[in-house]
Amino acid sequence: MPTLIDTPPMSALLTAEEFCRIPNPKDGSILELHDGKMIVMPPPKEAGVRIVWLVDGETRTVTVYAGDLHRVEHDEAATLTAADILPGFSMPIQQIFAV
Repeated sequence: MPTLIDTPPMSALLTAEEFCRIPNPKDGSILELHDGKMIVMPPPKEAGVRIVWLVDGETRTVTVYAGDLHRVEHDEAATLTAADILPGFSMPIQQIFAV
């Protein structure tokens, strides 16, 4: 399960520049910056996770992490699939944001 890392109480939220200076975790965790706060996702393989879909309502994109932390970002024109995990599953990303 992703962990939200709060910035120190007396500081401002992280900027993109500050976030870019944070080194990648050696354990394979995935860092993401959302609304100035850093989210740390555990290493997928270690947690037994084979795929992660990170949905961003602000940019209307879905970032897919699969395999050896391979990262691909898709916009609304794409369709999510996961044939090796969910045979036959297919969902147009625009349906996610249609609500």
